[in-house]
Amino acid sequence: MVQELVVSFAVAALRLLAAVCFSAGAIYTGIGLFDRMTAGLEEWKEIKKGNVAIGILLVSVISSMMLLMEPRILDLVFAIQAESPAVLWHTVILVLAFTTLNYLIGLISSIILLFLTLNIVDRITPDLDEMAELKKGNVAVALLLGAALLLISLVARQPIDSAFDLLISVESALL
Repeated sequence: MVQELVVSFAVAALRLLAAVCFSAGAIYTGIGLFDRMTAGLEEWKEIKKGNVAIGILLVSVISSMMLLMEPRILDLVFAIQAESPAVLWHTVILVLAFTTLNYLIGLISSIILLFLTLNIVDRITPDLDEMAELKKGNVAVALLLGAALLLISLVARQPIDSAFDLLISVESALL
């Protein structure tokens, strides 16, 4: 009984640690993407100056990444479990490998989606230089871009999840 409680607590702690680490990885990736896409803009200097527009857009990028990555992170977190002695270790390793691969594919999918969203908004607003406006602190432009990121991520999440459901069913067949 006590041993089961200790194991359950250890699994819960490991899941929490994994959730924090993989979430931080998704956030870091989102911020890195935003930084690369805004070559003429030094986000952290603007944030330090109190540029609210950059802050709003960065929050939207992070939120979009987490919205898209949350199912992949939870797949990884819940793949961590106390296995009975009857479960073969190679099965456990394969499950963790597949969920890690799904996480990486999810990151790539999220990056592509965020990149496409920002480029689409840029193309449909040809007489607006979004990055110059953001540097000036134009909150309206930040809200426009941020809403586009969040709403497209919200709508795209279901088809992405469906694609991962297919991938997971193929992986399950291999186990």
